[in-house]
Formats: sequence, structure tokens, C-alpha cells
Amino acid sequence: MKRLLLITLLCSVFTVNAQLREAVANSVWQGEGGLRSLDEFDNKIFFSSSSNQASYRAIIMADGMVGNILSLRETNSNRSLWNTNNTVNFYEYNSEWYFEAFEYAYNLPVTMKIYKLPSSSTRYADIVFNLTGVTGSTASRFLEPVHLNDKLVFSPLSVTGGTGVEPYVIDFSNTANNGLLLDIENGTGSSDPSYFTVVNNKIIFAATDTANGRELWETDGTSGGTQLFANINFGNGSSDPDEFTVLGSSMLFAATNAVTGRELFITDGTVSGTTMVKNINVGNPDSNPSNLKTIGSEVYFSADDGINGQEFWKSDGTDIGTILVKDINTTGNSNPNNFVQLGSDVFFTADDGVNGIELWKTDGTGTGTLLVKDINSSGDSNPRLLTEYNGKIYFIAADDTNIENLWVSDGTSLGTMVITSAQSNGFSLTEDLLVFNNEIYFNYIAPGASGNGTLYAYHDPALSTTDFQLNENTVSLYPNPTNNYFEIESKEILTKVEVYSLQGQLVKSFSPQAQYNISELSNGMYFINIQANGNSISKRLIKQ
Repeated sequence: MKRLLLITLLCSVFTVNAQLREAVANSVWQGEGGLRSLDEFDNKIFFSSSSNQASYRAIIMADGMVGNILSLRETNSNRSLWNTNNTVNFYEYNSEWYFEAFEYAYNLPVTMKIYKLPSSSTRYADIVFNLTGVTGSTASRFLEPVHLNDKLVFSPLSVTGGTGVEPYVIDFSNTANNGLLLDIENGTGSSDPSYFTVVNNKIIFAATDTANGRELWETDGTSGGTQLFANINFGNGSSDPDEFTVLGSSMLFAATNAVTGRELFITDGTVSGTTMVKNINVGNPDSNPSNLKTIGSEVYFSADDGINGQEFWKSDGTDIGTILVKDINTTGNSNPNNFVQLGSDVFFTADDGVNGIELWKTDGTGTGTLLVKDINSSGDSNPRLLTEYNGKIYFIAADDTNIENLWVSDGTSLGTMVITSAQSNGFSLTEDLLVFNNEIYFNYIAPGASGNGTLYAYHDPALSTTDFQLNENTVSLYPNPTNNYFEIESKEILTKVEVYSLQGQLVKSFSPQAQYNISELSNGMYFINIQANGNSISKRLIKQ
């Protein structure tokens, strides 16, 4: 029985590994730091890539197939667009794609601007906003953008000269209003605005001024509508609000006052509706609510009640509905974090004091809060980047080899397994996991490599070996068997057609067309993955 089980497990690992494919080769864009800022817009992948041009990073558009990549360019100058930062802040608004970049040319000054890409059918982006030279300042970033009606509010992160770091606005109804929203901290000082969050048709954010300290502010996207909203820690002391998360028509956050310390607060966007939810750590000690994440009609977070340590709590926004779910680490702090929902369960990371930082799951009850698997028996596996894909949770973790790899879990110990081989393909500098066109993408740098990254895609074997019943009678594939080509008849508009081998390897990919030529493929059975409107159907095809 043990021998049979071992063979089964080895076959399972081999099958999983067979689904990996190279999506963008490291020979295309090389340099330190690999690929960063993976994101998706209009059926294309976007990322920044390191290069041999000092510390600059090119901004790239790809469709997931090797060789099919384009660097973005400015419409008028045709110069390629680059960035000086490790990460690029992409933001979709009104079906257009916004990001910060500069036009690269030899001896041309680095002038940061905000660009927009109208669709992925073009590589050419238009200038929307010049981050240099506004109000006598030189701004560098496009951080935490959020839109309200026809305005886009953001923080520039850093500013040289002028007013310091203050909130900026792009007004799509009147470009004359573009620029500094309000100089909250007068002069060259900075209010450092952050956590922009829309609550009941206004933007709530944290900012600092000398008179009030760091408190809650509000804006409607106009200078006159930008003002101090709630001074929670009276006087010039700071409440330091953070951990903003929307729950229904309200927002929960952490803040400090002189009476209760740092506790859980709620606001509905009105002064009277801004109150402490619960004094979790009674008296003046802080409960330090952290890692707030909205899950359905509740917020999951960690807090310290002064008895159990930093443990797993949840709240529905009321005092009575704010409760300790489970004391996971009975001798210390479990520090639950990285909450991600999958069906009726929520996966997260925690340290029970015995197994180290590992993968856990919960159904919202104490008895239903369980360790999924002790991945690293000699220390912490540190699961990160928890991402839902095809009914499972994917994440990066390190087993006993202490090399990070891509893992998958269905919520059971047996169903939690490594996808890549830690002995030969350990990860490095993987910053993102992105689900795109029924695959999950990640940046992979082999151990000992100089920093060059390769964009890989993983295809769940279940999508390659099982016929989908979803809209089965609306799609037909013919002729079958076939010699050189096949056609697809569908009542839906197709977005992509992929051909997989019997081993689950992607061998060809098509955009929608009248006929699909597979004449160069060897004879045998293939799986045709047909995609439309976010759905997929797999059909078997025999080539003879």
C-alpha cells in the first residue's frame, strides 16, 4: 500500500509540473530584479521589466505567448516608456489604463508623467498629466489612485520643492483643475496623504497637518471640498488611522485616542457616524487591530485583547458582533494575516507556536479554524501571495529546503502540494501571482541566477483533462477527427482558443478566426480549450 501511494504522489507531482510553460523568456528583457507589477487589462498582461539601462524598467504588454510582447510607447514621440521604480502603479478607470512613466532617450531628462492606454489594441499611450513642474514641484509617483465621479485622486509619494507631498487630482471634466488638490500642510512640509477610500460618495483618507496631527480627511475631488473630517485624537496628537477596509456602506479602520489606545473604529462618512467599534483591550493598552480584510458581511483581522495575544478576530461593525474567533497560539501571538476567501472557507497564514508560520483555513468559527498543512517541518514556510484560481488556493512557500516554490491547496493536507521542484527550480523575487486567461502567471528566477526573470504560466490540469459541461450545447468543433484544421461554431463571441497536448502542455494558441490550422502538429489526441465571456469549455480533438 505504501509503495502504491508513493507512486501515486510522484505521478501527481509530475502531472502538475507538466502544466508549466514559459510565457516571456528571460532572454528578451534582462537585468536585475526580474519582472514586477504583473497586472491585466483588456485581455493583455502588463508588467515592468528590468533592463541593462541603469536602474530603469521598461513597461511591457504581452498576451502570454513567448515572443508576443511589446514595450509601450508615447503616441507623439514614439519613444519607449520606462519607469525608475521597482513597481509600477497601474489603474483602470473608465475602460482605460493609467500608469506613471517617462519617455526614454539618451541624454533626455527623466520627466515623470501619467499616461493612459485606451485599449490593448495599441501600444501607444497618451500623456494625461505631467508630474514634473506642477506648482513648482517635481513629483515622482502615481500612488493609491481612486476615482470619484469624474475625478481621479492620488498621492505623488515624493515631491522636490514646492508644496511637499499633498493630494493631487486629475479632473476629466475640466483639465484646468488638474494638479494640487489642497496644500494641507502649508509650505514645503508634507501631509503624506494615503489610504484613499470611497465611502458614500466621498473619499476618506489619512493626512497630517501641524495643528491636528495625522487624522481622517475627506474630499469630493475639489479644493473646497477637501477638509479635516474627524479629529479622533483631539489636539495635535495623531490618531494615525490606517487599515481602511469597506464593509457595506461603512468603512472599518484602526485608530488611536488618548483614552482607549489603538482600537477598531467605523465610519459611514459622517462625523456622527464615526465611532469606536469596540474597546478590545480594555483600558489604555492598544489592541492594535491589523490585517483587516472584508469577507462577506464581516471583517477578519488580528488584535490583542491583553489576555490571548495578537489573535484571530472578526467584526460585523458592532460591539457585540466583534469577537475572538480562536486563540491559535495559546502561548504567544499567532498574527493571522493574508486572508483570502475560497467558497465557504477563508485561507490565511498564522503561527500556532508549534509549527511556525503556515497555511490555515477557517469557516468563521473556532472549531472550523484549522491548520491546513505544516509545509516546513523545521521552521516557517511563510506562505504569501495567496491567490484563488480554479477552485484552489495558490501561493508561494518554502518547505524544509528553505527554497520558495509555487504551491497549491484544496484545503486538505493531502491536496496541498508543490508545483515546482524545490531541488531544481526554486523561486526568487516572485512579487506577483496573476490569474489570466485560465492560467496563473508568475515571475521565476532560478537559484544562483544573476537576477534575470522569466514569466511563467501554470495551467491547472483539471482544465486540460476534463470536458466542461458549462454551455456544452452552445459550442461545437468540427471536423473531428481532422487532418489539418478545425472550425468552431458558437453562439457566443470567442476570446481565445488554446490547443493542449494529452500531457497538458500548451502547444498552440489562437485569437478567434474562421479556421484553426494545426497542420504542423503530430497526429494524436488534443484538448481544445475554448474561451468566451470569462467561461471555458474543453473539447477533445483527434488529429490523423
